[in-house]
Amino acid sequence: SIRIFSELTSFFDSCVIDGIINGIGIGTFLIAEGLKYIASGRFSFYLFLYLFYYVLLFLLIHL
Repeated sequence: SIRIFSELTSFFDSCVIDGIINGIGIGTFLIAEGLKYIASGRFSFYLFLYLFYYVLLFLLIHL
């Protein structure tokens, strides 16, 4: 009983919690990289990066 609970909480921690944290980290990095291109005038690239971030976030949520 306790072993099953331990395995479930370990799975939840490693897949769900770590996935959320890693997704936020990757998203923050991508947004920062995109903002770098806005400052240089590449606004279309920023829009592409923003779309990519949402697709990545969608995929991370549905795994």
